[in-house]
Amino acid sequence: MLTAQFFRFFRHLSWAVFVVGSGYLLTGCNKDTDPDDQISVGNRLRGTVHFDNPATLALDTAYRARVSIYRDGHPEEATVLPLNRGGFEALNLANTTYTLVGRVDIKHEDGQPYVTYVGLKEGLSAGRGGNSDDIRFDLHRDSGNPQPTLLRMVVKDSDGHVRPNARVCLYPSLAAVNLNFRKCAGSLRSGITNRKGIILFVGLEPTQGYYGGALAPNGADSLTNVGTATPLATITGVSATTVVQSNLVVSKRTYSAPPAGPPGLKITITDPTNYVLPGAVVCLYPRAITAADTTCTTSLRSDTTNLQGQVTFAGLQANTVYYLAAKRKVGSVVYTNLTSLNQATTGNAGSGNLPITIKLQ
Repeated sequence: MLTAQFFRFFRHLSWAVFVVGSGYLLTGCNKDTDPDDQISVGNRLRGTVHFDNPATLALDTAYRARVSIYRDGHPEEATVLPLNRGGFEALNLANTTYTLVGRVDIKHEDGQPYVTYVGLKEGLSAGRGGNSDDIRFDLHRDSGNPQPTLLRMVVKDSDGHVRPNARVCLYPSLAAVNLNFRKCAGSLRSGITNRKGIILFVGLEPTQGYYGGALAPNGADSLTNVGTATPLATITGVSATTVVQSNLVVSKRTYSAPPAGPPGLKITITDPTNYVLPGAVVCLYPRAITAADTTCTTSLRSDTTNLQGQVTFAGLQANTVYYLAAKRKVGSVVYTNLTSLNQATTGNAGSGNLPITIKLQ
C-alpha cells in the first residue's frame, strides 16, 4: 500500500517539473522582442514643472503647464501627462530614454498679452535602475517667438521695507506726473503692488522712456516718490527679451500735491450779513477803482459770481496788486464794495488761486 502511494506521488512530481521546465524554455527562447521596447510596471519618470517667474525672479511651480512625453526619436508617440499640483508621473515605461516637452502661457497683467514659457528635456532613462523620481523640469521664456516686454517694479520705503497695495502709475514725462499723479489721470498704465511690493507691466513699447510714480498707504497718510525728497525712477529702453527691473523708493512723508499752477484770485462775494451773493458782477483792474468802475468798461477781466457767490481770475501776474470792483442789485438796493476791501495781491509763481472774500455794503 505504501509503495503504491509513493509511485503515484513521484509520477505527479515529475509532471510538475516537466511543465515548469517547459515554461522556462519557452520564455528563454523568445528572441523576437527588443529589450528596449519591453514594458515594465516598475519603470517610471516622476518630477515637477517650474517656470522662470519674472515677478519673483525665481523658478516657481507651473501649476497649469502642459507636459508631453515620448520615447527619444519618436515624437509622433507624444502623450500628455496629467499634472497634480505641478507634479507629473509617467508609469509603465519601456527600458529606454524619453523626452519631455513643456509649455505654459501666463497672463501677468489683466488686459495684456500672455507670456509663453517653454522647455525641452531629453535623455531621461526609465528602467534598468535608471528610474528618476526627482526630475526638475524648468520652463523659460520662449525666445524662438516674439514675446511682450516685461517691466518689473518694486516699491519700498526709505528703510528698505516693501510696500504692498501701493498704486504705481507710468507716465511719458515728468510734467505729466506732476500734473495728474494724485489720481493716476493721464497715465499710460497703472496697477497695485502685490503683498511683496511687486508689480509687473507687460507689453510696453521697447523704445519709449517711462516715469514711474508710486503712492503707498501709510495709516492716515501716504508715502510717495513724487516730489523733491526722492527723485522719480526713470525707466528707459524697456527690453523685448529680458525683464527690466526698477525700484521705486517712497519717502516717509505725507504726499504733497504738485504746484497749484499760476497765481490767481478766487473771490467770494457776500452781502452785509455774510450770505453769499450769486449773480454779482466783479471787475478786475490794475489800478485803484472809482464809482464808475462797477460797469467793468475798462477792466482787465470781469465775470459774474456762481451759485456759491464765487468767481475766479486765474493766470495773473505773480506778486502783483490788483483792484476789484463788485456790484449786486437786490430789488431796489445796490450793494458795492467801494467802501470796503477793494484790492488784493497775488502770490508767488505756482501758488495757485488765492482765496479772498469781499463783503458788499
